[in-house]
Amino acid sequence: MEEIPLSLIEILILRFGRIIGFLTPIVLGLALLIFFIGLARFILRADNENERRRGQQIMVWGIVALFVMTSIWGIVSFIGKNLLIEQGGTSRAPSVELPVFKVK
Repeated sequence: MEEIPLSLIEILILRFGRIIGFLTPIVLGLALLIFFIGLARFILRADNENERRRGQQIMVWGIVALFVMTSIWGIVSFIGKNLLIEQGGTSRAPSVELPVFKVK
């Protein structure tokens, strides 16, 4: 079977998908790191009420970021499975064959 070359749009979509796939665990790790920074601030500066409150706010925002990211990830996975979309697969984008005119 002859392999059909990819169009520029398909190549850009594949590259964008790879970048997102690469960045997702990094961003999740950063959100977890932010939570732990807030936890450390909350524990290590327990004697200062303002610093404790700031650490608590950082922890809350870290948890919110983790919740939002994992929720979106789960919703996309759920929709993909219910629509019988193969996870991680590739698909061909629809295209239109343009006529070629020869100039004499």
